Amino acid sequence: MQARLPLRIVSEIQSVLHIHYDSSYDAALGALLADLAKAGNTQGNELLAANGLWAQKGLAERPRRLRIHPT
Repeated sequence: MQARLPLRIVSEIQSVLHIHYDSSYDAALGALLADLAKAGNTQGNELLAANGLWAQKGLAERPRRLRIHPT
């Protein structure tokens, strides 16, 4: 299942994080993550990054803010 936030909340998050999404965003984010992994995976270290949000099993959700949609 995939959670989808209301557009208003997505806009607020983008504003706070100063994210201006355009066609170059995905490629730029991919390049950043690759650079971080290259720098972080040295001398026995392992850097892992994820682009998702996972909630604790059994954690109560706020239905008015979060809707779960099957993928």
